[in-house]
Amino acid sequence: MAAVHNGMRMPSFSGLNYKIDVHDLVKSVHEEGIIIKPGIPANIFLFEEQTAPDADFVPGVEYNMTNKFLKNMNLARLLNPGLPVLVHMSTNGGDWYNGMAIYDTIKKYPAQVTILDYRHSSSMSSIIFLAADKRVMAEDSHFMYHDGWMSSFNTWKGYEAEYEFLKKTFDVKMWDIYAEALMEQGKYKGLPKEEIIEILHNNRDKKQDVYLTAQEAVEWGFADEVFDGNWENLAKYTKEQRKRK
Repeated sequence: MAAVHNGMRMPSFSGLNYKIDVHDLVKSVHEEGIIIKPGIPANIFLFEEQTAPDADFVPGVEYNMTNKFLKNMNLARLLNPGLPVLVHMSTNGGDWYNGMAIYDTIKKYPAQVTILDYRHSSSMSSIIFLAADKRVMAEDSHFMYHDGWMSSFNTWKGYEAEYEFLKKTFDVKMWDIYAEALMEQGKYKGLPKEEIIEILHNNRDKKQDVYLTAQEAVEWGFADEVFDGNWENLAKYTKEQRKRK
C-alpha cells in the first residue's frame, strides 16, 4: 500500500513486522542525519550537536549521537541490504561506551562502510574511524591519539572496581585497535603488535597528545587516503579493505 504525502502517493517498504514509508525517510533526512533511497548507497551523518542552544560546550560522542547513528545504520540495513554506507564524520572525541557502540555497529555491519572525516579523528573519534572498511580524511583534517580520560562519581571501593575493569578492557582494547591498524599497512607494517604499541606509547609519553596531519595518518597506516574530491571512488574498495569486514 502506498502512503500519501503532500498530495503525492509514495511507496512503502516492508521490513520484519513493520513498514517504513517515504514520509519517515523525509523526516530522517531533515532531522536525523540520513540520506537514503532504496537501491542507492546510504549517506549517514555522524555529527556532534549542542545539547542546548546556548551551550558553550559541545560534548562530541554521547548517547544522543549514538542512538541516532544506530537507528540510521539499521534503517540502511533494512532498506539497502548488501549496499555500502558512507559515513560523514565531524565530531570531537567523547564517551568510550557510546563510541564503542558506534565502533561495534560499523564493524559488524553486513556491507562495506567508508568513513570520510572532515575535521579530525581524535580521541574517541580516532577509534571510530578505524572501524571503517575504508578510512578517508579530508585534506586539512588531522588524526590524534592519547590516553583515555576517566572520571567517576563513586565510593572508594566502587572507584577501584571501575578502574580495574577499565584498565583490563578499555585500555587494552584501545591500544589493540591502534596497533592492529598499523600492523596492516603503513610504515610500521609487519612489526609485532607489542612493538607497535611500545612505539605508540613512547610517542604519547613525549607529547601526551600525538597529532598527525591527514597525509601523516596515511603514512603511519591509520588512514587509507586523503580525499581527492572523487565521490564515486568512496564506494570502491580494494581487496584488502574488503577483508576488514
